[in-house]
Amino acid sequence: MKRLILALLLLIAPAGCSTMQLQDVFISEAGLIVTRDIPYGPEARHRLDIYRPEAAPIKGTIVFLYGGSWTSGDRTLYKFMGTAFARAGYVFAIPDYRIFPQVRFPAFVEDAALALSWVNTHIGAYGGNGNSFALMGHSAGAHIGALLLLDPQFLAAHGLTSGIVNAYVGLAGPYTFNPLERDNTRPIFETAPDAERVRPIKLVADAAARGLPRMLLLHGSVDATVGKRATELFGEALREAGVPVETHIYPRLAHIGVISSMAWPLRWRAPVLSDVLTFLGRNERT
Repeated sequence: MKRLILALLLLIAPAGCSTMQLQDVFISEAGLIVTRDIPYGPEARHRLDIYRPEAAPIKGTIVFLYGGSWTSGDRTLYKFMGTAFARAGYVFAIPDYRIFPQVRFPAFVEDAALALSWVNTHIGAYGGNGNSFALMGHSAGAHIGALLLLDPQFLAAHGLTSGIVNAYVGLAGPYTFNPLERDNTRPIFETAPDAERVRPIKLVADAAARGLPRMLLLHGSVDATVGKRATELFGEALREAGVPVETHIYPRLAHIGVISSMAWPLRWRAPVLSDVLTFLGRNERT
């Protein structure tokens, strides 16, 4: 039945409408409070949206960093994420951040740190639980989120450490690749003084000694954009360093599938949303 509904929706979709955009048309915000276009910094893309339950007790706060190859992305495309997690009892913040060619590394990581700092300071005014703070990212956003936790300079600029985050969820992150070895990413990262500092897997040992949150790493088995070995190898490195980490590789899911499976009516494809909620529930702070 769910597959039939999706097929029918695709038939009536406007030309050029993506599956995620299509989901957005049919997502209700009833019972939720959504505050949009909140400035967290001075730049045009320093804006975020916050989704929260209207009445349910708040379990915790989640900051979500979307992907887009560090060259694209828009928080408005992720209404399906905001509503799903708000209905599960979380305050869910989705920031935009500056992208290439407007900026190069490390500006987008600095923007994410600024957004995280803003949420950490202000989320109480939006009903958020600052004691239980999760960071989540997909693709380039998972890479940015990992760097926030593994390289202390970004959070230290705001007087923070990775200790503010009690759980990290990475979806299809490119944790292992060297961006200076690829033509499409070299211009974005050529400003990095050391290529190894932009590879999360190379930062694990030092970061683990300082302390890292529990991590959940998710990937699709047929991801042709970021191979599943990135998650497998990153997970192995974290485990060897003593970091509590879980990894899930979902059969038949590709790069977008691992995140779109959290949207209605695609949840039949894989239990991604329930796996994330279970993980977060085990790692909440009171």
